[in-house]
Amino acid sequence: MQNALLLQIRRLRNRLRLIGVIQSCAAMAFVLALMAMIAAYFDEHALSSMLFIGSISLLMISMLMFTREIQIANMALDVHRSDLEQHQEWQQYLMPKRRGRKKTKDSIVWTYQGSGTPCQLKEPL
Repeated sequence: MQNALLLQIRRLRNRLRLIGVIQSCAAMAFVLALMAMIAAYFDEHALSSMLFIGSISLLMISMLMFTREIQIANMALDVHRSDLEQHQEWQQYLMPKRRGRKKTKDSIVWTYQGSGTPCQLKEPL
């Protein structure tokens, strides 16, 4: 139990660090794309092309790291699931709780029939 908890904490730290890097790369890619548009506006085609290639490269790196983060998240869920299976705490979630009301033979249900029709007595469902 202790080792599984430490493993989950370690993977969570790795994920948080990776998410920070992913967001930084994506933000820098956005800024580079804006700079490429500004350079293209001022007819600096060589600079615009280099900035745009840099932006695309950072976005690709960001997506690859995001894929790795998803893999780490799946491994963390596997550790948590194995811990639940080991302690069989998951069985309570398989069967939904049912709430029902008791019916009696003497109960009467009143229904309203709209448009001025008077109420009628019906047998319980």
